[in-house]
Amino acid sequence: MAQTKKKNRKSKKTTSGGDPEAPTETEWESMAIYKKFIVTENASDEEENVDHPFEVGDYVSILPSNLPEGYGVEDGPAPPIEAMWFGLIKDIRMRYKNREPEVWSRIQWFYSETDIGNIVQIDTTHLGDNERLLSSHCDFVHSSTLNGTFNKSISMFH
Repeated sequence: MAQTKKKNRKSKKTTSGGDPEAPTETEWESMAIYKKFIVTENASDEEENVDHPFEVGDYVSILPSNLPEGYGVEDGPAPPIEAMWFGLIKDIRMRYKNREPEVWSRIQWFYSETDIGNIVQIDTTHLGDNERLLSSHCDFVHSSTLNGTFNKSISMFH
């Protein structure tokens, strides 16, 4: 059998997802690898700070960039579940930007019925309003947009 020449693939110079601050694929490869990190929520008044740990393999809710009016503000109401984004942390990396540590996660997205309908032609009539399917699509997401983790036993199907 004849040998074929392997094509030289260049790394993308664009960022992943919609965040212009996200690392490029090339930057991602050079960033420090971590298994977990903690986001500390600063307390108000006499309360204590609250730590929110995240690690590779966690199912997470993510604050979308287009939250409905009145949501996503400190001490405001929780966003409705249908407005939230959901994903699986595949990798965690850290870089320094302006001498400050900056943590990013590679998130594998869960798609809603609407998301799926916009991408592929499959029957989604069996999906409930709050059900999601794990996609193969991943993006880099900044640690500050992670809202929390949820129980892995919730009806998540791979």
